[in-house]
Amino acid sequence: DNLTKNAFVAAASSFTLGFAPLFWLYAHVAEVFQLTLLLVAASVLFLFKWFLASSFRTGQGPFLAVFLFGLSVFHHQTTIFLAPAYLFLFWRKKRFFSYKVCLRLFLVFLLGALPYAYLLIVNRLQVATNWGDTANFSGIWHLISRADYGTFTASPELLGVPISERLVHIWWYLNTARADFTYLGLFFALVGAVWLFLRKRDWFWFFALAFVFSGPVF
Repeated sequence: DNLTKNAFVAAASSFTLGFAPLFWLYAHVAEVFQLTLLLVAASVLFLFKWFLASSFRTGQGPFLAVFLFGLSVFHHQTTIFLAPAYLFLFWRKKRFFSYKVCLRLFLVFLLGALPYAYLLIVNRLQVATNWGDTANFSGIWHLISRADYGTFTASPELLGVPISERLVHIWWYLNTARADFTYLGLFFALVGAVWLFLRKRDWFWFFALAFVFSGPVF
């Protein structure tokens, strides 16, 4: 509602996403992004409310957004591909961020790693269901970096592939988007992108950066 200034459009968009089978298929069946999506959505909510506020003083909004973003990154590291979009909005309001505030934001981001303290607790208690060998730092880093599945990539098989093959992956990604959303869905997405570019330029670049880095670049 704050973004579009239209309660009907905001509600329709939210319900369309919330009840779209494809959204839950990828979040729950094909992948395991439920908690990631919840944390990112909450983070973006606080980010939007702060950015759209009449007063751009730092306040708690950026810290809550960055803390939730940190939780999401340390839960599923592919969230880090949204960082360019976040940094763009912070850069747009850079006059409100001193070096001290930036340092505090970075420390708040690192607080997202606190759930990993559980690894030390269960290792000390010798819980049978502990995942992997977390008795030493290398084992903990192996788990945090999801080395079994590929660090900062969907699969270790994607590392070191030639550019030509990467282009094939991007073409396959775009074809999958067409098959999933159909031409009608892509048309509405294009209309929304054009509207954002003309009316809400900052948000256009936020979503564009998020899409490019978490989609084709990833």
